[in-house]
Amino acid sequence: MVKTEAFEFPFVEQLPKLSDLPKREKSRMQRIWDDFRALSKIAEEKGMLCPVALAAKILDVSRQRAYDLIGEGRLEVVEVNGHQFVTEKSVIDYALSERKAGRPSKTVQLAEEKGPARAAFRVAREFLKSK
Repeated sequence: MVKTEAFEFPFVEQLPKLSDLPKREKSRMQRIWDDFRALSKIAEEKGMLCPVALAAKILDVSRQRAYDLIGEGRLEVVEVNGHQFVTEKSVIDYALSERKAGRPSKTVQLAEEKGPARAAFRVAREFLKSK
């Protein structure tokens, strides 16, 4: 078998040099490792991270309620690569906070919706109907 050098072929000179080629996008594995590094850095700063659905299950609330708590600022959320994670500290703080169980009373709901004067009138009317 005869060994030949690559430069002996005439078409090799016409090929573009590696330095002239555009740089490639990061490989898939490199992007995965970058995401893991970002997650571990955040975990070092803020404690363990868990998905919103898992935080809802831990707190024994619905997923929608967990998103409401995030909107209210009672649960801290960190977004990594388009996914939301709740911090360990905020879950523990919310679990330890004192909250009333159940729904607010009807008079409070009416007062918030329509104003105190209307709420008082409705409560009085309902009271008189019950007698």
